[in-house]
Formats: sequence, C-alpha cells, structure tokens
Amino acid sequence: MVSRIISQEITEELRQAYLDYAMSVIVSRALPDARDGLKPVQRRILYTMKELSLWPNEKFTKCANIVGNVLARYHPHGDTPVYEALVRLAQNFSLRYPLVLGQGNFGSIDGDPPAQMRYTEAKMSRFAVEMLTDIDKETVDFRPNYDNTKKEPTVLPSKIPNLVVNGSLGIAVGMATNIPPHNLSEVMEAIKFLIKKPEAETKEILNFIQGPDFPLGGVIFGGHKMVEAYEKGKGGIVLRGEIEEEKGKGDYKRLIIKSIPWQVNKSELVKEIANLSLDKVLVDIKDIRDESSKDGIRIVIEPRANVDLEKLKNNIYKLTSLQKTFYFNFIALEKGIQPKIFGLKELLLAWIDHRREVIKRRTKFDLEQNKERVHLLEGFDKALENLDRVIETIKRSKDKKEALTNLMKKFSLSEKQADAILEMPLRTLTQMERHKILDELKERRSLIKELELILKSAKKIDEIIIKEADEIIKNYPSSRLTKIVAQELNYERVTEIPDERVWLFVNEKNLVSLIPFDKFNLDKNLKDNNFPKVLKPCSTREKLYLLSRKGRLYQVEVYNFYHRSRYLESQIILDKDDEIIKILTEKGDLGEKKYLLLVFADGMGKKIKIDEVATKKRNGIQIAKNLIVETVPLAGGEIIALISEEGNILLFKDNLPVQSKTAKGLKIMKVGGAKIKKVLVKKSDWLLMVFSKGFYKKVNLQEIKVQNRGTKGVIIFPNSKYGELIFADTLSEEKELILIGDKIRKIDLQKLTAVKRIQAPKRIENIENISYVTLI
Repeated sequence: MVSRIISQEITEELRQAYLDYAMSVIVSRALPDARDGLKPVQRRILYTMKELSLWPNEKFTKCANIVGNVLARYHPHGDTPVYEALVRLAQNFSLRYPLVLGQGNFGSIDGDPPAQMRYTEAKMSRFAVEMLTDIDKETVDFRPNYDNTKKEPTVLPSKIPNLVVNGSLGIAVGMATNIPPHNLSEVMEAIKFLIKKPEAETKEILNFIQGPDFPLGGVIFGGHKMVEAYEKGKGGIVLRGEIEEEKGKGDYKRLIIKSIPWQVNKSELVKEIANLSLDKVLVDIKDIRDESSKDGIRIVIEPRANVDLEKLKNNIYKLTSLQKTFYFNFIALEKGIQPKIFGLKELLLAWIDHRREVIKRRTKFDLEQNKERVHLLEGFDKALENLDRVIETIKRSKDKKEALTNLMKKFSLSEKQADAILEMPLRTLTQMERHKILDELKERRSLIKELELILKSAKKIDEIIIKEADEIIKNYPSSRLTKIVAQELNYERVTEIPDERVWLFVNEKNLVSLIPFDKFNLDKNLKDNNFPKVLKPCSTREKLYLLSRKGRLYQVEVYNFYHRSRYLESQIILDKDDEIIKILTEKGDLGEKKYLLLVFADGMGKKIKIDEVATKKRNGIQIAKNLIVETVPLAGGEIIALISEEGNILLFKDNLPVQSKTAKGLKIMKVGGAKIKKVLVKKSDWLLMVFSKGFYKKVNLQEIKVQNRGTKGVIIFPNSKYGELIFADTLSEEKELILIGDKIRKIDLQKLTAVKRIQAPKRIENIENISYVTLI
C-alpha cells in the first residue's frame, strides 16, 4: 500500500481544517436556509414524516419511530439532537406556527423536559404540508444521502416563507442567527406588495409587517430602532410581558402578569421576582404565585398596601427578565451555500425568488406530464377511429412484440402509443369511453397552452404566487398576538438624574450604594462591619463594567443605583457558582483605554478590545473560558507588572496581540505550580504591597528590570510569614490608604517607608489583620 505524503505548513493545515469544520457546522447544522427557513435536521425530519405518510388526517406514530427513520435514512448523528429538534417543531410556545402535531408531553414553558421519545407521538401539521407541497414534481434538487442509498431534498418547496414566519435560533462557528417569528397574514400581504413593487423600501414593507409576532404575545417597543434593525438585519428591540391591574376588595389592587417574553422560562421568572422580594430589592411585593393554566399565563403579584403600582411595574420590568432586549441577527444561508446577513426585504425577496423557481419547475413538470398524456390519448383516438382494423391486426399477430410492431407500422403510432393500446381494457371500446377520451384530450390540450404561457411570462408566475398568498391568508387566518408600541421605551427618565460625582460603594454581599461626596463619612459608612468590596469615585451618568470569575463581562448603568441601594444581581444574570471579581468605571478606570488584559491563574492571558465585547445584555457576554484572577484596562504599550503567589514579580512591556473573545490566550508569566496573584499597570516608580497579617512593602520599580513576557521574573517578597498579598498598586498621586481588618485605619502614603527589593516587608502599627485595602 503506497501512502501519499503531503508537505504542508502546520499553520496552513490547521487554518484549512478549522475553516472546513466551521463551514460544515454553518452549512450542515446550525444555520437555516433563507428559502425554506429550515436547518438540515428539521428538513430531514419533515421529509421523513412525509415518506412515512404522517399527514394531518392520518394517525399519530411514536416519535421513536420517526427519529429512528431520520437517523437510518438521512441524519447519521445522535438520536437526542434529532428528538430535540422534533420536539421544538411541535412546541406552540417556541414556534408561532408549529410544523409538527405532538401527542404527549412535549415540554413546557416552565422548562420541563419532554417525555422520552418512546412515550410521545407525532405527525405533520397543516403547515408542514404547505412546506412539502409539490415536492414530488421535481420542484427542488435532490442529493444522495450519507450512504448513497436514498435521495434527500436540498431544500423544501415551502409554500410559506417559514424563516420569516417562524423565525430561527442557531449558533454556528463564529456566527449566530436570531430571527424572530412574524404574523403569517401580515407577511403574506407584504409578499404580495413586494411582488408588485420590488423597489419598495423597508419602511413601506413595515406598513404590512408591524413587527415580530411572538407565540407568547407580549409588547414590543418599536420606533426607528426597529426600522433600522429590519433594514440592516441587526439590532435590538425591547420586548416585555404584559402586566394588568386587577381589582380586589375595596381599593386594593393586585398585579397580573398575562404574558411573558419569548424564550423566557416562566418558573424561573417567578423565582426571580420572589428572590428580589426576599432580598428586599422589590420591597413592595408581599406575595407572588403562579396561577397559569391551559387557558393562558396568569402570575399573580400581591403588593403591599398603599404602593405606587406604576412604579412597582417599572421596577419589575427593569430588574427582571419580564423585559428583555431581543437582538435581531438575520443570518441565513443564501441558496443553501453562503452565510449572509439579510435585511427583511432581502429575506422576503429570497423566498419570492425561490417560489418563482419552484413554480417554474412545477409548471415544466406538469407540462411534460400533460404532453405525455396527450400523446397517449391521441393514440387511443386513432385506435378507436380504426377499431376493426386495430383488432384484426392484433388477432393476426403471433405475440405481443409482433402486435406492437404491426400497430406502429400500420397506424403510424409511437411505441408508447402502441403499448398503451395493447393495454387498453375492453370497456374503453364503448362510445361513452371514447367520448371521455376526446373530452380529456381537449381539456389537456387547453391546459398545455396555459402552462406554456406561464413558462413564457414572469408576470403570470408572480400572479400565481399572489394567488397562493391569498389562499394562505384565507386558509390560515391569523390574529396578531404581540402588541406593537410605536414610541421608544424611555421609562428610566435618565435626564432627571443629575450628573454628579459619588462614591461607588459595593459591600461583600454585592449591595451597591451611591454615596454623595459631601456625605461620605468613613466611620459612619463602614459601621456594622459593612465593609466594601469596592470603594471608588464615579459619576452617576457613566457605565460600570463587571467581570466575573468565569469570564463573563457585563455592562450596567450607574444611575440604576441612584434612588436606592440594589444588589448587583438585580441588574445582571450571574451563575450561582460564579462571582464578580472586578468592577471598572467607564470614566475613572477606562477613560481613553481601548483594551482589557485578562489574566488567568496559570500564567496565561489575553488582550481584547473593549468595543467588541461591550453589551447591555443582562446575561453579559462570555469573553474567556478560563478562570480569571484579574483584569486591567490598557491603552497599549504600557509596562505591566505581574506578581505571583510565590512572591515573584515580572515587568514587561505590552506588545500583546489583540485576540478575540473565544481565543485561549498566550503565556505571559511562568508560574510553575503557583498562581498569578496581582496584575497592575505601572503608573509611577513606586509599588505598594499590603499583606493580610498587617505588613506592607513599598519598593522603587527602577530596581526591577523590564523583561520579556513568559519569563519567571524576580523575587520581591518571601511568601511565608507576612500573610496573603491582598493589595498591590503603583502610586500615581498623593492619596490616603484605607485599611480594614480588626479595626479601620486611614494612613497617609507619604509616611510609609520605602525598602529595597531584597528587604523584608515592614509592619503597620496598630493593626493585626487586614481584609480589605483601598486608595482614596
């Protein structure tokens, strides 16, 4: 056996392998086709159900049977993802117009999982039938399946614009799609309009399509942002559930949540509101209970007496997932091959072009079928005209083959006509049957002329699409579930909050308070062991950037904490086993800096661009996969200091490449079995370190040589008897040092004595244990 060895640079091989893998995920799994709005697994499920004859008027079959056939015929992957895709196609809270009818437990809006596939049953819905209509008329291309034993469609004929109507969610490699569902009647009206006026602008289309129409209802705040999102295919709209007031006894009123945003877990929402009430964030709530049933969502909130209900509503929207920003990302596969960002108009035109092609191919198929039938009918007519001679010719022939040849010669018939005549039943020899044949011949000749006219006229094809759109509107009348509010949402009234300097005070329980500068008192604000995790100046009109241990970055507005103290968790969604390790202010910490240096415990790190990862999403954005020990903002080119647990310090100049949020990073310090403890940017020559057992060390950094990144550095303190290093920073200006431990101390930095790098740390008088240090 001769092996073929290819000489290839490993970087080029890795690049090509990654691109091949990425395109495989993008095209074969994660992104929908713009024409039928389906991912490959969804298309294979529907086509398999068609092959199994699981029509809406037929009986249900076990989902295990459907999944098994999908795997055996077209989708050689795991059964679990196939079943999950099948389940979603049947969920009326996931799809606006489900493509599968389910019988049994198919999950719930509370996040309950579906029953095992051996217990559930399914068949196609009427919408799935519309997706498959005319597929047997060579309207779409077919390709071999994975083992070349069957053929599968590359796309479905899709009589409805499924991608716009049902939307799609999907995460590929380096890209994701997020398309909301829309109202079927509105979309079909827009299709009719766009066919008649293809040069129409998005604003004109939105006269027909008011906005997304989610299966769970809710309210959308539109305005110019929604128009921009539809034009560009990217953007965000505010979606919120509906809260109504319900009268109780006397003047008492309770709040009723009647709808929730799409993709929000109802039971988690109830827990979220309940926890905020228990944590004294939503103090005006007395009780909350879920009274939802098959008739709809009903979450009852019992407020305390004499509460401003409008203010309580706004706080619920502001602090919980009852209000969320839905981000448009209209990414789909153009013609099933190329991923592309579509605008709404482009997406509709892609479907219109697909339907034009389907109708053209269907017409050609019908034309060929009718021509073949006419050809046979002409043969029948000729045979019946010469019936006695035909019968005599057949009788004198010794076998079928000779009879076929004789008929063809004597009556100028084709082989197909002669063969059909030989197969004619005796009843067709009657005058009545001949009359039927002549009527059919006349009808089919007329139909052929009509089909030929359709193929010659693009206008007639468009007229057919419009006619089909009218039929869809008539057969599937659809009322809008989601309300659209034209104006922008601005209930925050930010302009009413003054732009002033305050102390940002975050305690160990993540309770955030804003303390006016003139009212800050060290002893008063730190009473009852209410020690800060963060204490720094900021403005009420700036943003905070929060970084979690597990690598999620959040962005929140300072004014959210202006009127009352609130927990950080009321503004963000943080995993239970995660924690916020760094809070950066937009003006004070970041300023003109463009980058963040993320440092991991194992000596790895990476530099990312802040603009590319900033997000207002409550669940933040994942910017690192490793556990983070520290982050510092960078402008680029600074001297960075890393200090390890074992007491080494490394100074190196920032020449790090900018990496993406998915990158693993690169080696910045050799730490062995220890971990990086502190990271800082050199702002001056003086470095101050404070240790938990009441010691400090002030060192001139000119003693320490700047080295290359990835090295071990030099020793700066012994890591034995001085306790844990809890503070390290270079001193850029004259400030006071606040030490908190068994007592609170304020120290003038000028009074701290400097020592050589090789000398031992010095003791701080009158304090034994230190738990927190900050500069003010």
